[in-house]
Amino acid sequence: MHYMEFFKSIEENRFADIYLFYGEEEYVKEEALSQLVDALLDSQFKDLNYQTIDGSEAGVDEIINACETLPFMAERRLVIVKDNMFLTNKRQGGNNYGDIESEKKLSEYIENIPSTTNLIFYMRDGIGSRGILYRKLEKIGCVVNFCKLKDKEVRQWITKELAAHGKTITRAALDEFVGLAGTNLDDIDNEISKLVAFAHDEDVITQEHVLNTIIPALEHSIFQLVEAIGNKHIDSALKILDEMLDRGETFYSILPMIGRQIRLIYLCKSYSQRRYSKSQIAATLKIHPYGVEKYISQGQNFSEEELEKAFSDCLKLDHSIKQGKIDGKLGLEMLILSMCVMQKSFL
Repeated sequence: MHYMEFFKSIEENRFADIYLFYGEEEYVKEEALSQLVDALLDSQFKDLNYQTIDGSEAGVDEIINACETLPFMAERRLVIVKDNMFLTNKRQGGNNYGDIESEKKLSEYIENIPSTTNLIFYMRDGIGSRGILYRKLEKIGCVVNFCKLKDKEVRQWITKELAAHGKTITRAALDEFVGLAGTNLDDIDNEISKLVAFAHDEDVITQEHVLNTIIPALEHSIFQLVEAIGNKHIDSALKILDEMLDRGETFYSILPMIGRQIRLIYLCKSYSQRRYSKSQIAATLKIHPYGVEKYISQGQNFSEEELEKAFSDCLKLDHSIKQGKIDGKLGLEMLILSMCVMQKSFL
């Protein structure tokens, strides 16, 4: 089940006895758990009927005992098992809880879980889908995949959250918001709070509101940096670098992102020259079609040879920084100069 279907089921008061939550989008996963808790438990006795178990440490009997406990002054109790080892993709044998018999015991038990208990398996790391327990959960439970949001879904999320604060947002402002804040929902939630406070009693969020409140995400700043380099604007590129460092970004985060951007520009340029469509390039590289368009556009500022040299310089600089041969900030400045003039490498 996609998480949007899960939220719809909550609105319609349709609940399962057993859930499995997994996937990369941690923010949405936490929100889903919060909504499920609020929907199932009486707020007056919530703390008494809500139990969280560390599934990487707990044995099967502990989980069963928690499920068998009767709710206190309420109809239901909720048991959350986080990171159960039978569901991970890094399973290890040879311990008290990793044997196949224990997994079978838990799998058989959940078929007859008490009607007074809702059990949720909550996975924060990768999930293994070939085990006995996972297959049983697929058969009798509700398995919810919290995959990373697509661009369209991020925009819908922002619009919905702003609507909850009684505000709408213009299309230009929404484009600017996503470009600056990125697609991480934790970051987006923080930026929405600042945006709502800044707009105060104004009902419509405009591009001006966004530009005055949103701190650019690293990815957006890297895009601007490479754009300035491609246009040979050395002063602008160095200014953007200084702004990123002033915001607390480090060369350990900036350099890999520059390398990634150069690599994607090179690949998009190469595939485009071989007459791949934007959708074909997006599918091949597993990136959004909108990103393909941006990378192809930036590729017009570089030859393939320049991109190859720039990527090689990124690797050399990374090696030099890690060996302590050069200061990180100085190395990045030299890299920018080298990419702007595209002469013999400074590194």
